[in-house]
Amino acid sequence: MFYERFFTSILYIKLRENLLTVKNIKSGEIYEDDPAVAIDNDNKTILAVGKQAHSLKTKNNVVIVNGFSHPRLIINDFLIAEKALQYAIHKMYQNRFWHSSPITVIHPMEKVEGGLTSIERRALRELASGAGAQKVFIWVGRELTDDEIISRNYPLSAGTLFDNN
Repeated sequence: MFYERFFTSILYIKLRENLLTVKNIKSGEIYEDDPAVAIDNDNKTILAVGKQAHSLKTKNNVVIVNGFSHPRLIINDFLIAEKALQYAIHKMYQNRFWHSSPITVIHPMEKVEGGLTSIERRALRELASGAGAQKVFIWVGRELTDDEIISRNYPLSAGTLFDNN
């Protein structure tokens, strides 16, 4: 617990169809961008993520994919969503020599009417784990404050916490 309290980042990840927000709760740093990914159709490599991806849509053989764009679910394409989240987390740590795997609170901000199925919860957990998280908490409800996240005192009267760590 000592190591976790002082050396581990806590990331609050808010997922929306057209906006991915990652906030480092301890430092206050925020990454916010469109979760679009530009892919070269010929060799299936990722060319750009976020707003930069949209600048490539006029090039031949480039397709823009949003892994969080689906009419019913928050995740449309798991691998693309994972790459967008990996990129966002990487951007949070790009100027650091060393960092430990973060604790994440992942919060789908839309398309949660009726709650999350166990499949959706598993997809969100694996999405965060695949992006480098050591622990994953899934929150469905109102936005959380930094103090609620740091203290892990989630307002259960205002939402639902899924914790299978």
